[in-house]
Amino acid sequence: MQYKFVTYLIAALTLNLFGCGEADLSRNDAAKVIAESPIMQKYRANVLLQKDAVEIGETLGWWNKLNGWGAGIGNVTPILAEEVTTFKGLDFSRKDIKPNHFELKNEVTIDVAVTGITGKKETAHRAVEFEWRYPQLPPLIKRLATQGGSGLAIFRLYDDGWRLVEVTNEVLSESPYPLSEEEKQSFASDISSENARRAAAQEAAENAKRAFAERLSLSRTPTREFGSYTFEGHSATWGNTLVNVKVSDVGLQIETRDRSGTELKEVRFSQIARPDDAAGYDTADNLIIAGRFLSNKRSDKGSPDQMAAINGINKAFSEWKTTYADVVEGCASYRTWGCDR
Repeated sequence: MQYKFVTYLIAALTLNLFGCGEADLSRNDAAKVIAESPIMQKYRANVLLQKDAVEIGETLGWWNKLNGWGAGIGNVTPILAEEVTTFKGLDFSRKDIKPNHFELKNEVTIDVAVTGITGKKETAHRAVEFEWRYPQLPPLIKRLATQGGSGLAIFRLYDDGWRLVEVTNEVLSESPYPLSEEEKQSFASDISSENARRAAAQEAAENAKRAFAERLSLSRTPTREFGSYTFEGHSATWGNTLVNVKVSDVGLQIETRDRSGTELKEVRFSQIARPDDAAGYDTADNLIIAGRFLSNKRSDKGSPDQMAAINGINKAFSEWKTTYADVVEGCASYRTWGCDR
Protein backbone atom coordinates (compact mmCIF):
# COMPACT_ATOMS: atom_id res chain seq x y z
CA MET A 1 0.00 0.00 0.00
CA GLN A 2 1.20 3.52 -0.80
CA TYR A 3 -0.08 6.98 0.01
CA LYS A 4 -1.41 8.73 -3.11
CA PHE A 5 -2.23 12.40 -3.43
CA VAL A 6 -4.12 14.15 -6.21
CA THR A 7 -2.90 17.24 -8.02
CA TYR A 8 -1.07 19.76 -5.84
CA LEU A 9 -1.58 23.21 -7.34
CA ILE A 10 1.15 25.77 -6.78
CA ALA A 11 -0.25 29.09 -5.58
CA ALA A 12 0.03 31.84 -8.21
CA LEU A 13 1.56 34.18 -5.67
CA THR A 14 4.44 31.76 -5.28
CA LEU A 15 5.15 31.05 -8.92
CA ASN A 16 7.54 33.90 -9.55
CA LEU A 17 9.90 32.56 -6.90
CA PHE A 18 10.59 29.49 -8.97
CA GLY A 19 11.35 30.76 -12.44
CA CYS A 20 14.11 29.22 -14.59
CA GLY A 21 15.52 31.43 -17.31
CA GLU A 22 17.03 28.93 -19.74
CA ALA A 23 15.47 28.28 -23.14
CA ASP A 24 14.74 24.65 -22.24
CA LEU A 25 14.22 23.00 -18.90
CA SER A 26 17.19 20.93 -17.66
CA ARG A 27 16.99 18.15 -15.09
CA ASN A 28 19.15 20.06 -12.62
CA ASP A 29 17.03 23.21 -12.86
CA ALA A 30 13.81 21.24 -12.57
CA ALA A 31 15.13 19.39 -9.50
CA LYS A 32 16.13 22.67 -7.82
CA VAL A 33 12.71 24.22 -8.41
CA ILE A 34 10.87 21.11 -7.19
CA ALA A 35 13.09 20.93 -4.08
CA GLU A 36 12.14 24.51 -3.16
CA SER A 37 8.43 24.06 -3.86
CA PRO A 38 5.87 24.28 -1.04
CA ILE A 39 5.14 20.56 -1.16
CA MET A 40 8.80 19.67 -0.60
CA GLN A 41 9.06 22.33 2.09
CA LYS A 42 6.21 20.56 3.83
CA TYR A 43 8.14 17.29 3.93
CA ARG A 44 11.20 19.01 5.38
CA ALA A 45 9.28 19.75 8.55
CA ASN A 46 6.94 16.75 8.41
CA VAL A 47 8.85 13.49 8.20
CA LEU A 48 6.66 10.72 6.87
CA LEU A 49 5.98 7.55 8.85
CA GLN A 50 6.40 4.12 7.35
CA LYS A 51 3.38 1.82 7.45
CA ASP A 52 4.50 -0.10 10.59
CA ALA A 53 5.61 2.98 12.53
CA VAL A 54 2.82 2.79 15.11
CA GLU A 55 3.66 -0.82 15.98
CA ILE A 56 7.42 -0.14 15.98
CA GLY A 57 7.04 2.80 18.37
CA GLU A 58 4.94 0.70 20.70
CA THR A 59 7.46 -2.16 20.57
CA LEU A 60 10.18 0.31 21.55
CA GLY A 61 8.06 1.62 24.43
CA TRP A 62 7.75 5.11 22.98
CA TRP A 63 3.95 5.23 23.20
CA ASN A 64 0.88 3.13 23.89
CA LYS A 65 -2.01 2.48 21.57
CA LEU A 66 -5.46 3.75 22.40
CA ASN A 67 -8.21 1.17 22.71
CA GLY A 68 -10.07 0.62 19.51
CA TRP A 69 -7.33 1.72 17.15
CA GLY A 70 -7.64 0.59 13.56
CA ALA A 71 -4.90 -1.15 11.61
CA GLY A 72 -3.97 1.79 9.42
CA ILE A 73 -1.74 4.68 10.43
CA GLY A 74 -4.23 7.17 9.04
CA ASN A 75 -6.82 6.02 11.59
CA VAL A 76 -4.75 6.65 14.68
CA THR A 77 -2.70 9.20 16.57
CA PRO A 78 0.05 7.71 18.77
CA ILE A 79 0.23 8.78 22.39
CA LEU A 80 3.62 9.21 24.01
CA ALA A 81 4.24 7.40 27.27
CA GLU A 82 5.42 10.67 28.84
CA GLU A 83 4.49 14.33 28.46
CA VAL A 84 7.89 15.82 27.65
CA THR A 85 9.30 18.18 25.05
CA THR A 86 12.17 15.87 24.17
CA PHE A 87 11.43 12.17 24.49
CA LYS A 88 14.24 9.58 24.41
CA GLY A 89 16.34 11.88 22.25
CA LEU A 90 13.53 12.50 19.76
CA ASP A 91 12.93 16.13 18.98
CA PHE A 92 9.16 16.04 19.22
CA SER A 93 6.47 15.90 21.87
CA ARG A 94 3.11 14.16 21.93
CA LYS A 95 1.37 16.93 20.01
CA ASP A 96 3.96 16.62 17.22
CA ILE A 97 2.89 13.08 16.24
CA LYS A 98 0.23 13.02 13.56
CA PRO A 99 -1.54 10.10 11.86
CA ASN A 100 1.18 9.59 9.23
CA HIS A 101 4.02 12.00 9.99
CA PHE A 102 6.15 13.77 12.58
CA GLU A 103 6.10 17.54 12.88
CA LEU A 104 9.77 18.26 13.57
CA LYS A 105 11.01 21.41 15.25
CA ASN A 106 14.09 21.47 13.03
CA GLU A 107 13.71 20.92 9.30
CA VAL A 108 15.61 18.13 7.57
CA THR A 109 17.16 18.03 4.10
CA ILE A 110 15.42 16.59 1.05
CA ASP A 111 17.16 15.45 -2.15
CA VAL A 112 15.20 15.59 -5.41
CA ALA A 113 16.26 13.62 -8.49
CA VAL A 114 14.56 14.07 -11.87
CA THR A 115 14.07 10.71 -13.63
CA GLY A 116 12.61 11.97 -16.88
CA ILE A 117 11.23 15.00 -18.77
CA THR A 118 8.61 14.77 -21.49
CA GLY A 119 7.22 17.41 -23.86
CA LYS A 120 8.12 18.74 -27.29
CA LYS A 121 10.65 21.55 -27.42
CA GLU A 122 8.28 23.73 -29.43
CA THR A 123 5.63 23.55 -26.69
CA ALA A 124 5.51 25.62 -23.49
CA HIS A 125 4.84 22.67 -21.17
CA ARG A 126 7.05 20.01 -19.64
CA ALA A 127 6.07 16.99 -17.54
CA VAL A 128 8.86 16.13 -15.10
CA GLU A 129 8.95 12.79 -13.30
CA PHE A 130 10.93 12.93 -10.08
CA GLU A 131 11.85 11.05 -6.93
CA TRP A 132 12.75 12.51 -3.57
CA ARG A 133 14.30 11.14 -0.40
CA TYR A 134 15.65 12.09 2.99
CA PRO A 135 19.44 11.83 2.73
CA GLN A 136 19.81 11.97 6.51
CA LEU A 137 17.51 11.88 9.52
CA PRO A 138 17.97 11.89 13.32
CA PRO A 139 19.04 8.34 14.33
CA LEU A 140 15.89 7.31 16.21
CA ILE A 141 13.48 8.86 13.74
CA LYS A 142 15.06 6.74 11.00
CA ARG A 143 13.47 3.71 12.65
CA LEU A 144 9.97 5.01 11.95
CA ALA A 145 10.40 7.11 8.80
CA THR A 146 9.75 6.27 5.18
CA GLN A 147 12.35 6.70 2.40
CA GLY A 148 10.57 9.48 0.54
CA GLY A 149 8.35 9.49 -2.52
CA SER A 150 7.86 10.35 -6.16
CA GLY A 151 5.64 12.47 -8.34
CA LEU A 152 5.03 14.31 -11.58
CA ALA A 153 5.72 18.05 -11.82
CA ILE A 154 4.19 20.21 -14.54
CA PHE A 155 6.22 23.21 -15.74
CA ARG A 156 5.07 26.02 -18.02
CA LEU A 157 7.26 28.46 -19.94
CA TYR A 158 6.59 32.13 -19.24
CA ASP A 159 8.33 35.23 -20.54
CA ASP A 160 10.71 35.13 -17.57
CA GLY A 161 11.42 31.40 -17.70
CA TRP A 162 10.02 28.04 -16.60
CA ARG A 163 7.65 27.95 -13.70
CA LEU A 164 6.35 25.00 -11.68
CA VAL A 165 2.57 25.11 -11.83
CA GLU A 166 1.47 21.83 -10.26
CA VAL A 167 2.59 18.52 -8.78
CA THR A 168 0.42 15.51 -9.55
CA ASN A 169 0.42 11.71 -9.27
CA GLU A 170 2.33 12.03 -6.03
CA VAL A 171 3.16 8.72 -4.34
CA LEU A 172 4.57 8.56 -0.81
CA SER A 173 6.55 5.43 -0.07
CA GLU A 174 5.77 3.32 2.99
CA SER A 175 9.08 1.45 2.72
CA PRO A 176 11.29 1.72 5.82
CA TYR A 177 14.14 4.17 5.85
CA PRO A 178 17.39 2.24 5.24
CA LEU A 179 19.49 1.64 8.36
CA SER A 180 23.19 0.91 8.59
CA GLU A 181 24.35 -2.31 10.22
CA GLU A 182 25.32 -0.38 13.34
CA GLU A 183 21.88 1.26 13.45
CA LYS A 184 20.20 -2.12 13.00
CA GLN A 185 22.17 -3.53 15.93
CA SER A 186 21.27 -0.52 18.08
CA PHE A 187 17.61 -0.92 17.07
CA ALA A 188 17.62 -4.61 18.03
CA SER A 189 19.38 -3.83 21.31
CA ASP A 190 16.75 -1.23 22.24
CA ILE A 191 13.93 -3.68 21.50
CA SER A 192 15.67 -6.29 23.66
CA SER A 193 16.06 -3.77 26.49
CA GLU A 194 12.40 -2.76 26.25
CA ASN A 195 11.30 -6.40 26.32
CA ALA A 196 13.44 -6.96 29.42
CA ARG A 197 11.97 -3.85 31.05
CA ARG A 198 8.44 -5.04 30.36
CA ALA A 199 9.18 -8.51 31.67
CA ALA A 200 10.66 -7.03 34.86
CA ALA A 201 7.69 -4.69 35.24
CA GLN A 202 5.25 -7.56 34.77
CA GLU A 203 7.11 -9.68 37.32
CA ALA A 204 7.12 -6.79 39.79
CA ALA A 205 3.39 -6.26 39.24
CA GLU A 206 2.67 -9.95 39.79
CA ASN A 207 4.81 -9.97 42.95
CA ALA A 208 2.98 -6.90 44.22
CA LYS A 209 -0.35 -8.52 43.43
CA ARG A 210 0.60 -11.66 45.35
CA ALA A 211 1.89 -9.61 48.28
CA PHE A 212 -1.33 -7.59 48.33
CA ALA A 213 -3.44 -10.75 48.26
CA GLU A 214 -1.50 -12.03 51.26
CA ARG A 215 -2.05 -8.77 53.14
CA LEU A 216 -5.74 -8.80 52.24
CA SER A 217 -6.01 -12.34 53.58
CA LEU A 218 -4.33 -11.27 56.83
CA SER A 219 -6.70 -8.30 57.09
CA ARG A 220 -9.61 -10.77 57.17
CA THR A 221 -8.09 -13.25 59.64
CA PRO A 222 -8.93 -12.51 63.31
CA THR A 223 -6.13 -12.80 65.85
CA ARG A 224 -7.71 -11.24 68.94
CA GLU A 225 -11.02 -10.09 70.40
CA PHE A 226 -11.72 -6.45 71.21
CA GLY A 227 -14.91 -6.97 73.17
CA SER A 228 -18.54 -8.05 73.20
CA TYR A 229 -21.58 -5.77 73.39
CA THR A 230 -25.28 -6.37 73.97
CA PHE A 231 -28.04 -3.83 73.50
CA GLU A 232 -31.63 -3.49 72.43
CA GLY A 233 -32.44 -2.30 68.95
CA HIS A 234 -35.56 -1.90 66.91
CA SER A 235 -36.57 -3.37 63.58
CA ALA A 236 -39.31 -1.70 61.53
CA THR A 237 -40.53 -5.15 60.52
CA TRP A 238 -40.02 -7.23 63.68
CA GLY A 239 -40.10 -4.65 66.43
CA ASN A 240 -37.76 -4.84 69.39
CA THR A 241 -34.55 -6.72 68.70
CA LEU A 242 -31.81 -8.01 70.97
CA VAL A 243 -28.37 -7.49 69.46
CA ASN A 244 -25.13 -9.21 70.48
CA VAL A 245 -21.95 -7.96 68.82
CA LYS A 246 -18.51 -9.53 69.06
CA VAL A 247 -15.70 -7.28 67.84
CA SER A 248 -12.36 -8.68 66.68
CA ASP A 249 -9.33 -6.97 65.18
CA VAL A 250 -10.67 -7.61 61.63
CA GLY A 251 -14.45 -7.31 61.91
CA LEU A 252 -17.70 -8.13 63.64
CA GLN A 253 -20.07 -10.98 64.42
CA ILE A 254 -23.61 -9.70 64.85
CA GLU A 255 -26.34 -11.87 66.34
CA THR A 256 -29.89 -10.53 66.29
CA ARG A 257 -32.93 -12.06 68.00
CA ASP A 258 -36.47 -10.96 67.33
CA ARG A 259 -39.91 -12.49 66.66
CA SER A 260 -38.67 -13.97 63.39
CA GLY A 261 -35.89 -15.89 65.08
CA THR A 262 -32.12 -15.56 65.31
CA GLU A 263 -29.82 -14.25 62.57
CA LEU A 264 -26.01 -14.39 62.61
CA LYS A 265 -24.09 -12.05 60.35
CA GLU A 266 -20.37 -11.41 59.85
CA VAL A 267 -18.99 -8.13 58.62
CA ARG A 268 -15.29 -7.71 57.79
CA PHE A 269 -13.76 -4.27 58.12
CA SER A 270 -12.35 -4.73 54.61
CA GLN A 271 -15.96 -4.84 53.33
CA ILE A 272 -17.20 -1.65 54.89
CA ALA A 273 -17.91 1.26 52.58
CA ARG A 274 -17.58 4.91 53.60
CA PRO A 275 -14.49 3.99 55.58
CA ASP A 276 -14.51 7.06 57.80
CA ASP A 277 -16.97 5.28 60.09
CA ALA A 278 -17.74 1.65 60.81
CA ALA A 279 -21.40 2.59 61.22
CA GLY A 280 -21.98 2.63 57.47
CA TYR A 281 -22.96 0.04 54.89
CA ASP A 282 -21.45 -3.34 54.15
CA THR A 283 -21.14 -4.53 50.56
CA ALA A 284 -24.57 -6.17 50.67
CA ASP A 285 -25.97 -2.68 51.36
CA ASN A 286 -27.29 -3.78 54.75
CA LEU A 287 -26.96 -1.24 57.51
CA ILE A 288 -24.80 -2.37 60.40
CA ILE A 289 -25.12 -1.29 64.03
CA ALA A 290 -25.99 2.42 63.98
CA GLY A 291 -27.89 2.49 60.71
CA ARG A 292 -29.77 -0.70 61.48
CA PHE A 293 -30.70 -0.10 65.08
CA LEU A 294 -30.84 3.69 65.48
CA SER A 295 -33.30 6.05 63.84
CA ASN A 296 -30.32 8.04 62.46
CA LYS A 297 -27.33 5.97 61.42
CA ARG A 298 -25.00 8.91 62.20
CA SER A 299 -26.69 9.66 65.50
CA ASP A 300 -24.64 10.02 68.65
CA LYS A 301 -27.74 10.02 70.81
CA GLY A 302 -28.31 6.27 71.13
CA SER A 303 -28.59 4.46 74.44
CA PRO A 304 -25.40 4.03 76.49
CA ASP A 305 -25.24 0.37 75.45
CA GLN A 306 -25.67 1.24 71.79
CA MET A 307 -23.06 4.00 71.90
CA ALA A 308 -20.62 1.74 73.74
CA ALA A 309 -20.95 -0.80 70.90
CA ILE A 310 -20.55 1.81 68.19
CA ASN A 311 -17.53 3.40 69.87
CA GLY A 312 -15.94 -0.01 70.40
CA ILE A 313 -16.46 -0.96 66.79
CA ASN A 314 -15.04 2.32 65.49
CA LYS A 315 -12.00 2.02 67.76
CA ALA A 316 -11.28 -1.46 66.41
CA PHE A 317 -11.91 -0.25 62.86
CA SER A 318 -9.53 2.69 63.30
CA GLU A 319 -6.80 0.34 64.50
CA TRP A 320 -7.47 -1.98 61.56
CA LYS A 321 -7.11 0.91 59.10
CA THR A 322 -3.77 1.82 60.64
CA THR A 323 -2.48 -1.75 60.66
CA TYR A 324 -3.62 -2.42 57.11
CA ALA A 325 -3.09 0.99 55.56
CA ASP A 326 -1.72 -0.71 52.42
CA VAL A 327 -4.98 -2.62 52.03
CA VAL A 328 -6.95 0.59 52.45
CA GLU A 329 -4.78 2.27 49.82
CA GLY A 330 -5.08 -0.65 47.44
CA CYS A 331 -8.84 -1.04 47.73
CA ALA A 332 -10.21 2.40 48.45
CA SER A 333 -12.74 4.13 46.23
CA TYR A 334 -15.37 6.74 46.91
CA ARG A 335 -17.92 4.23 48.17
CA THR A 336 -16.27 0.91 49.03
CA TRP A 337 -12.94 -0.77 49.58
CA GLY A 338 -13.66 -2.43 46.27
CA CYS A 339 -11.64 -5.65 46.51
CA ASP A 340 -13.18 -7.70 49.32
CA ARG A 341 -16.71 -8.46 48.29
